[in-house]
Amino acid sequence: TGRYPHDNGDMGLTNEPLAWELYSTEKHLAGVLRDAGYRTAAVGIVHETHKPVEHWGYEECYGGSRAVSVADNTIKLLKERASDQQPFYISAGTIEPHRILGKGEHGYLGFVGDDIQPDTSKGVHVPGYLKDDEGTREELAEIQGAVQHMDEQFGRVMKELEKLGLRDN
Repeated sequence: TGRYPHDNGDMGLTNEPLAWELYSTEKHLAGVLRDAGYRTAAVGIVHETHKPVEHWGYEECYGGSRAVSVADNTIKLLKERASDQQPFYISAGTIEPHRILGKGEHGYLGFVGDDIQPDTSKGVHVPGYLKDDEGTREELAEIQGAVQHMDEQFGRVMKELEKLGLRDN
């Protein structure tokens, strides 16, 4: 919406049990672009709503929340849309680097999964407001690994944009 969360109603997580939602008077970018003639698609996670994404202006929605499938689906859409005369908007969202749900402590597995490893290649910096202990360092390394993994996948999307001649458009 281009507005602060405290102004647009989306003050926290949109999934249950919190279920924050944009105020009904808000317009989402997908709706603005759809109304301007763009084809709109959501790939993966749409963090701003728990309503069906069509409510906010997405005409198509492709599932998958992990970075590999989101990148794969985004690349597929880019290839399909590359020769279209109609402009398009694709929003792509991943679960990484969020915690992954599972059977771990507090219902979470952490930030890594079978395909993601913690990353300490550039060191682990513990901000002064966190307790500098082994658990904190492990968790920060997991976050770094998840971010690295997500960056690699979206690097694939950026390469495809370049290959299709869409990077500057």
